[in-house]
Amino acid sequence: MLPRIEGHVTALRHEDAEALRERAGEATDLDPALLSEAPNRTAYRGLEQLAAGVEARRRLLFGRFVELWTELERSATWERLERAIDRALARARERQEVAERAERAAKALERAELAERDAADRARKAAAELAAARAAQGSGQSGG
Repeated sequence: MLPRIEGHVTALRHEDAEALRERAGEATDLDPALLSEAPNRTAYRGLEQLAAGVEARRRLLFGRFVELWTELERSATWERLERAIDRALARARERQEVAERAERAAKALERAELAERDAADRARKAAAELAAARAAQGSGQSGG
């Protein structure tokens, strides 16, 4: 905020300097009495008061912040916060590991079920072939 105020004061100062220069006309020097005719002469006081207020507020708030920070450090707030974060991260890592193990187990189960279906299919085919072979062997013995 202070740079904005200072920028505004600078702009007003330039406007006043230009206006005073024009009022001086062809004079060889600026008559100090012209200063009372500067168009922005009443704005400076308000802006300077605003700048002082902004600076005072900044100092006050910074002082309060330093007090708060000191109290937070004294009461070990940051250490407690770090421990809480570490615990939360550990729980999250555990949940992630459990989820990964569950996913691996689900994939292994899926592979095992697929292998079981394949084995059952092969067993049915083998049983059908065996039955067909026995039937063929039985019809060959009764016919000969």
